[in-house]
Amino acid sequence: MTRNECIAAINSIYGAKAWAVVGYWNIYVDTHPPRTIVLSQRFVATNIDRNGISQDCFGKHVKAIPDSQWATESSGSLLLHLH
Repeated sequence: MTRNECIAAINSIYGAKAWAVVGYWNIYVDTHPPRTIVLSQRFVATNIDRNGISQDCFGKHVKAIPDSQWATESSGSLLLHLH
């Protein structure tokens, strides 16, 4: 799976624009409140680079994580770090 496929999965589950800066695995989602999903180097190596998870499964995995498990930043945006 590619980073663009991760972004497409996030677009699909939130129905909002998701984007990332080239070269980084932080995915920003234009929801209210805004969300940031940070994919750790280990998560990327295990699940993305080795095709350990499909685009559909990645989207379902993120969607299954309740908002209560996302960190709330001082700006009110939500942050999720996937290890």
